[in-house]
Amino acid sequence: MATRAKNVETHPGNIIAKQKRRTKAEMERDRAAEAEKKQDLDQKMKASLRRIAELEEQMEKEHAKTKELPEKKHQRNQAVKKVCH
Repeated sequence: MATRAKNVETHPGNIIAKQKRRTKAEMERDRAAEAEKKQDLDQKMKASLRRIAELEEQMEKEHAKTKELPEKKHQRNQAVKKVCH
C-alpha cells in the first residue's frame, strides 16, 4: 500500500528516525570507558587532597615555629602626663 501523491506532504510519517540501540559489546565498552574516567578522576582528586594536606601541615609547622620565637616587645615612647589638682 502506497501513500497517495496528495498526502505525501500532508501527513508526514516518521520525521525523526528511531535511535539505533547499542549492542551489548558497545555498552560494555562504554561502561568500561566510563569506569576508567571515574577512576582517573578519583586518583586526581586524591592526589590534590594529599597535596592540600601537605600544604596545611607545612603551614602548621611554620605557624608553630613563629609561636616558639620570643615575642618582640615594642617599646613606645609614652609621654607621662602629670595631672595637677
